[in-house]
Amino acid sequence: CENPYSALLSDLYSHIQKQGHSVKLAQPRRTVLRIVLHSLGSPLWPQPDYLPRFLLSLRHMLQAAFACVLITLSTDMVERAVVEQCEHLSDTVVRLQSLANNSNPAYSEYNGLLSVVKLCSLNTLTSHTPDTHDWAFKLRKRKFVVEKLHLPPELLESAQREQDEIISTPTMSCATSGGRGKALDF
Repeated sequence: CENPYSALLSDLYSHIQKQGHSVKLAQPRRTVLRIVLHSLGSPLWPQPDYLPRFLLSLRHMLQAAFACVLITLSTDMVERAVVEQCEHLSDTVVRLQSLANNSNPAYSEYNGLLSVVKLCSLNTLTSHTPDTHDWAFKLRKRKFVVEKLHLPPELLESAQREQDEIISTPTMSCATSGGRGKALDF
């Protein structure tokens, strides 16, 4: 059978040309073609070793088109070296982690973690660095809420914390000795 990655590339190329999303056309279409590829590298897609080559070809093809691609990749089913190559070939990488079976009370109000691994730096002199790369998300009735990950403060009193407070309180003050004009004594 034919390689599914090359068949997908040829289908995408013909669709871009037929629908007028190519930059090379005289009257290019000014709408953006949005492509979503779900579960790339899963058992439905054989030979996950071809993923980096596929992404490189896809990236080259999209440079001459009004199109963008969202790819979901299950990192559990693909080797770590292949995942790293795919991250290197991507413009933006976001990692999602479910907290469904997590027993940690710090994450009790969140449904999952969202980590920004790589941000796009096209047409810029310097890349944008956000305040944090770690985010958490909650699912509400009709909302998907993404917040900065803030861990709750430690509220339990322990013997270690009491000792820290005793040591950190000043026992001596900085003062001169009786007006003799000497340097400060500590």
